[in-house]
Amino acid sequence: MFHLQGNRSDTSNDSHMDANRLREMGAFLKRTREEKGIGLEAAVHATKIRSRYLLAIEEGEFEVLPGNVYARGFVRGYANYLGLDGEKIAQQYMGGAVESRSEQRREESQFEPPRENQAGIMEEAAPFIPMLPKIPSQTKPQRVMAKRKARSAVVGRRKGNSGTGLSSLIMWVAGIILLLTAAIVVYNYSMSFHSQSNMVATGTQPPSTVASSTVSSQTKIPSASQPIKFVQASSGTYSATYNVITTKPLQVAVKAVAGKCWFEVKADGKVIEPSLTLQKGQMQVWMATSNMQLLVGDSLNISMTINGANAPLNRHANGGYTYMFVRK
Repeated sequence: MFHLQGNRSDTSNDSHMDANRLREMGAFLKRTREEKGIGLEAAVHATKIRSRYLLAIEEGEFEVLPGNVYARGFVRGYANYLGLDGEKIAQQYMGGAVESRSEQRREESQFEPPRENQAGIMEEAAPFIPMLPKIPSQTKPQRVMAKRKARSAVVGRRKGNSGTGLSSLIMWVAGIILLLTAAIVVYNYSMSFHSQSNMVATGTQPPSTVASSTVSSQTKIPSASQPIKFVQASSGTYSATYNVITTKPLQVAVKAVAGKCWFEVKADGKVIEPSLTLQKGQMQVWMATSNMQLLVGDSLNISMTINGANAPLNRHANGGYTYMFVRK
């Protein structure tokens, strides 16, 4: 059960304040998810958190969650999945939430596995297992006869299997050759893949290939090869549209300069990057013929150029923001 900090004599004020803060956090997470166009089922599948727990977080109903430790973990994981700073959000909104130690120990004890005794039997099940009678040990002559019979049986098997020894050896060698062949094929494929990745990262391939989904750590953003102009067509709280005056296709280069950032990218109306997180210092380049749409998790952490010219960014965006660039 989820508890809120405060003496019982304080009653309503602190409790209402904490409840309002948790509902505010849930509404912010829900709004961020909907702005990114992420359905609840997709979030459940990606975070591995049950749908009723995600709904409880978004609605501020934290009494549904199975304890403060789990609640904090759920909030951090959900916020990180949405491209936010999960640790910061949990600390900001849940700093006043605590959980009693007795309840935490009671929850942890539910997952304690049963112990085994020296005989390898679960202690809980031991009283229900009947005592088995002891099997009398063999006498020395009986043990000698048993060993002789076993030795004779081994010799007989060796004689009977002598004709199949050669075929077994051939099958064993063939298996080794097959494994070596498979290893060579995998190695060649891996070398080819790394070679193509290096070509993309160093810019030796055409721009259309670089635009697929290759993340590089290069620090130099392409410079403008011709004059380019941005004309704002519309602007809102969560999105903006710009007309890009250029004669060439759109080459959009984004770099994470201040921290990590989450992206969803559409080129010419088709999703080419459903979910991508760039770490600080990494850069990504995409190509489009007529338009490019980018859903950005944190505009403060990135720089962006289009055909080498600095693109306008909303540095005051709170959370996700959508940019649409249309070639004119």
